[in-house]
Amino acid sequence: MRLLEIGAKVTREGWDNIGLEAGIIHDCTFPMPFISDTYDGIFSEHFIEHLHKHEGIRHLKDCKRILKPGGTIRIAWPAYEHIEWLTCEENEGKLNNHPYIKDYMFIWNDERTKHINSWQDDPDPNKSKQENVALHLLEQNGEHKYLWPKQEMIETLESLGFTDVKVVKWNRSRIDEFKNIQEKFPVRLFETTTVEATA
Repeated sequence: MRLLEIGAKVTREGWDNIGLEAGIIHDCTFPMPFISDTYDGIFSEHFIEHLHKHEGIRHLKDCKRILKPGGTIRIAWPAYEHIEWLTCEENEGKLNNHPYIKDYMFIWNDERTKHINSWQDDPDPNKSKQENVALHLLEQNGEHKYLWPKQEMIETLESLGFTDVKVVKWNRSRIDEFKNIQEKFPVRLFETTTVEATA
């Protein structure tokens, strides 16, 4: 089985990897340098939100091209619904002590993350923790370009010819190689939506 990860910082054993930091160095806003029908599975985690919407659509279309018929794509990202949860009137001012908010703020204020561009800005002291987290996740200091709503991702994949498009749990998959593959620290687990689809 031939597998591709997109945007990872390190290459998994037995996998191909493409992105700006490891493996095949390539800007994935452009078509990937693989022939059609190459891969049985493609996985990306917290990558798609770093592309503008039109770039994301073009990228997903290219993923469909390089997947073998019947191959699986797995996409994990912070869906826009998470921003809505943080900012809805019902939750206004009620989430400042939520474990997710506490963990997110800890990472943001940790000196060990300040060398990473997306964490170099500081929380706004005039806003609540809850507001700061929502705004930071939405933009991540300019690194996040578009947080796909869940249903829009599903409909876009279907419009590109993918079938059996489903939201899945982080540790579940239709193929063994994708089970338990995602990062497991609490902030990521809480804010991440995962979708799988068949080419």
